[in-house]
Amino acid sequence: MIRNVQKLKSLQNIFPLHDEISYCFAYGSAVFDQSIQNGNTVNNTPSPPLPSSKSRMVDLVLAVDDPIRWHRANMSKNWSHYSGLRYFGPKNVANIQRKFAAKIYYNTLVPIESDLFIKYGIISTEDFLNDLLDWETLYLSGRLHKPILVLHENIKSNDEQDFSVRNLYNAIELNRHSALHAALLLLPEKFTEKQLYMTIANLSYSGDFRMWFGEDRSKVEKIVWPQMERFRDLYGNFLAFVSLLPFAIIIAFFTLTIFVRDIHVILFFIGQLINEAINYLLKNHVQADRPANKFRDQFTSSGSSSSSSYGWPSSHCQFMAFFVTYSSFCVCFRLSRLKPYWFCFMLICIDLISFAFVFHSRTYLLYHHVHQCIHGAMIGTIMAIIWYALVQFIFEPIIHHYVMNSSINQFFGLCSIYLPLDDGQQKHYKYR
Repeated sequence: MIRNVQKLKSLQNIFPLHDEISYCFAYGSAVFDQSIQNGNTVNNTPSPPLPSSKSRMVDLVLAVDDPIRWHRANMSKNWSHYSGLRYFGPKNVANIQRKFAAKIYYNTLVPIESDLFIKYGIISTEDFLNDLLDWETLYLSGRLHKPILVLHENIKSNDEQDFSVRNLYNAIELNRHSALHAALLLLPEKFTEKQLYMTIANLSYSGDFRMWFGEDRSKVEKIVWPQMERFRDLYGNFLAFVSLLPFAIIIAFFTLTIFVRDIHVILFFIGQLINEAINYLLKNHVQADRPANKFRDQFTSSGSSSSSSYGWPSSHCQFMAFFVTYSSFCVCFRLSRLKPYWFCFMLICIDLISFAFVFHSRTYLLYHHVHQCIHGAMIGTIMAIIWYALVQFIFEPIIHHYVMNSSINQFFGLCSIYLPLDDGQQKHYKYR
């Protein structure tokens, strides 16, 4: 539960030059509940009481376009907020802010009410963007891995930057995507939703000596448990889009088949379609139920018996496992002869990460049980191995000898970027 949102948003009235503030957010235990429910479960028990006066410290961060101008105006309005550095003037304060530590300057223990204090940090919008994109210090970018309360946004429209990572909206989203990628690389093959969010939340605390003394060692768990729904809001949308990745691959296959007409891409596509047909037959034969999901069931008729209502095996995981396995064989046995090994290794890593995202998204969104995804992946992998062997040792030699040089192919205009010959050489066929 967020504590008194309207009161928190009114805190921004303390500061000058709102047009100079590109982004302002609040975080911490005075904004969000940070307590672990009994038995380490999130349930509908009453929310914990408000923190004591000792912990009534609201943490704020303000990203400003011109730190010198903003500090000058803030010193004029809130002289008492600053420490003795105020006597050196706004220019020197801004220089200290931008040249040391995490490039953020904090004013602390600013009294608002008898039992309420604020601590607010000022960072330049440019330094804020750099930390979001490059994790230079992982200080503010790590804060945004976790739920925050946005109090003010003033992101100026720029046609050239609307689709650029230098756009603040895009940088914030990219920062969270990077955190999700890093967490998936750190996690084991099987993990729970809680473990995912714990790993994400712990990224900015890794290596922090305060976690060994002077800081609550259960802090990460206290951040995650009461805010599970907010973590889902931050990362669930991305996983929903990732779940659509097989459809994007099908569109790419169809496009390449029509416009490039490479024979190996066509055979790859045919194998993928056969794999989907086998999944359809298995689903209708086994007719295993999906996990209970009240929201999804509202849009599914009770008498529906289509294969889309069955859960075993997961078609998305079977599709991605076939694609990743087959494409990895192509990279290892074909592309590695033409491209450097680091490039091939990078492609395989991208394939595996994509598969991990799809696998997790299907269980996270309650479309499948974990075992349904595992079995789908196993079937897709086996299918890919069998189909690659058929293509390599049967279909391609037949096409090479009987189709590529025929008059029929001159009509269809098929080509092959790479076909293995008996002597191990390469040959490029192309008819238009």
